[in-house]
Amino acid sequence: MNQCAIAMVGCLSTVRLYVKVLWSTLRHMLLVTLRNAAYCLVKGG
Repeated sequence: MNQCAIAMVGCLSTVRLYVKVLWSTLRHMLLVTLRNAAYCLVKGG
């Protein structure tokens, strides 16, 4: 493998890791928001 290919593979794995972290963070925030909304509905109702 030449330098360019190695650099591309490294870049791709970095991007994949970044997307994974971003997705798990967003999913966590969404779950917390939904849970809080459900809690408010139950308490309010």
